[in-house]
Amino acid sequence: DMAIVLVEQYFEFAYKLADKFVALRRGEVVLRGSPDKIARS
Repeated sequence: DMAIVLVEQYFEFAYKLADKFVALRRGEVVLRGSPDKIARS
């Protein structure tokens, strides 16, 4: 397995590439999960 950290402001672009998401606000994790879970929140 390989991990890649992608910093992207366009969710739609990242949604197509990622199988896991972590969203940060001011250095704190505010959302974590699959792209579908994040899209529903």
